[in-house]
Amino acid sequence: MKNKGELYFTLCSKESPTFKNGIYKKLDTHSVLKDEGLEQNIPHFYTDETELAELLHRMKILKVGHIKDIFSNSCGWHYFTLCENNK
Repeated sequence: MKNKGELYFTLCSKESPTFKNGIYKKLDTHSVLKDEGLEQNIPHFYTDETELAELLHRMKILKVGHIKDIFSNSCGWHYFTLCENNK
């Protein structure tokens, strides 16, 4: 990524019921393997605010939103993150 280039991405939050409730197989302290629907057998990485800052320690964090997504029969939490390369 070029100097001052921006990166926008989302990550799953450890506040999500799918992580906290233990309904899916945990692969490690950050990942679960969903076993149904379109995301079957796709690992999902979950983090919290402290770990997110550690992951991005070489970037300048411009904005982080911790958003609850509400669906018809479930909900989930995600970090919406905008950061800048500090090369």
